[in-house]
Amino acid sequence: MALLFDQKADAYAAGRTGYAPEAVEKLISMMPEGSAAADMGSGTGLFSEQLIRAGVLTFCVEPDDGMRAKAEARLNGDPLFRSVAASAEESSLPDGSVGLVTAAAALHWFDPEGFRRECARILMPDGIVGILNNVRDYDDPLTKEQHALCLRYCTSFTSFTHGFDKVSKRIPSILREYELFEYPFPLEYSVETFVSRGLSSSYSLKQGDPQFEEYVRELKALAEKYAENGVIRVGNKVALFIGKV
Repeated sequence: MALLFDQKADAYAAGRTGYAPEAVEKLISMMPEGSAAADMGSGTGLFSEQLIRAGVLTFCVEPDDGMRAKAEARLNGDPLFRSVAASAEESSLPDGSVGLVTAAAALHWFDPEGFRRECARILMPDGIVGILNNVRDYDDPLTKEQHALCLRYCTSFTSFTHGFDKVSKRIPSILREYELFEYPFPLEYSVETFVSRGLSSSYSLKQGDPQFEEYVRELKALAEKYAENGVIRVGNKVALFIGKV
């Protein structure tokens, strides 16, 4: 996974948005009171920060040095932040040490069985697992145009829901007694952050690739086409699976 996001930490930090506050509130309401969380594949700390701001001691487990450094630069001063250089399958956390394990836009990169075993090991008896994804709305005209743009330039692109589709298929083999919660969560960008969001994806071209500059120009033109008073709004919802292992 780390190689796929090589050179993308800056774009990831600049362009990625968070998740619906209602999803954070739901997770906290269901985890054992006063317990800590482990955010697996925490990246630049985007979702971890939402847990921390809500008062949860959070272990940010991330194997990629560049991504983890972004989280540390932003969150190191917070007493509820713990940075862990490790993987979702081997987190190095103690047995039974957390009440919540999360994976935000990350589960599709994990080995499912290895992740399930690690959750079972580090969770306390009443602990829960929360799996979150932002899911783009394909009724949105901008999303349809961006889909076509990515197909032209990004050879490994399939769709904006590929991560969620993969996650949905894996959930039954990882979680038991699980439920799916959905929260409307339109995404808002400036022209610059829309381009950064596009460049942060694993399938995206990166600096030095053929057609990179052309791809960036077309992303910017698409953003400008749909901008209203400098704001680009993208149809989206947050899908949250909550269950036990």
